[in-house]
Amino acid sequence: HGKQGDTVLVSGMKTGNSKLKGKIQEAIYKNVPAAEVRLLILENIMLNPAYDIYLMVGTSIHYRVQKIRQGKITGLMMPSDQYELELQNSIVSPGGDANQPVGKLKQATSTVTALQQGQTNLVLMHKSIRMQGVSRLPNCTIYVVEPRYLGFTVHPGDRWILETGKVYGITIEVY
Repeated sequence: HGKQGDTVLVSGMKTGNSKLKGKIQEAIYKNVPAAEVRLLILENIMLNPAYDIYLMVGTSIHYRVQKIRQGKITGLMMPSDQYELELQNSIVSPGGDANQPVGKLKQATSTVTALQQGQTNLVLMHKSIRMQGVSRLPNCTIYVVEPRYLGFTVHPGDRWILETGKVYGITIEVY
């Protein structure tokens, strides 16, 4: 219905904050105020593993932070002067101790240890940018659960008919 606009491609040169301002240049629109938006420029970073994790009480998982630049993945040494891992939004399972955390994060090794049943979020925070609601920061949920049953897998082949003289690996999986 008579709406028209232009698209402008903006590329971040370095991390931080920036303001983008737009104004119509034609003289007949001089009374239309300029519009301004604040942009947050972050590196393309991810957690590894990058998916939700299920742990049993007393078990741990080690996280790595990785940077993606021009299609190449490189590791980012943690702890870092720019980023820090943070456990947030712990929800203790019914019957748990609400005064105790679900998990404990050891910053020196980027390792999370499950302390009691429930769930918590691991978020990679940018130290100099403290914006609430920045949902695009790498994060995952850690569920601390009771084991229900064990399963076995055999490698290679994933079949239980084995040949003599061959070496197989058997993995016991906890579900």
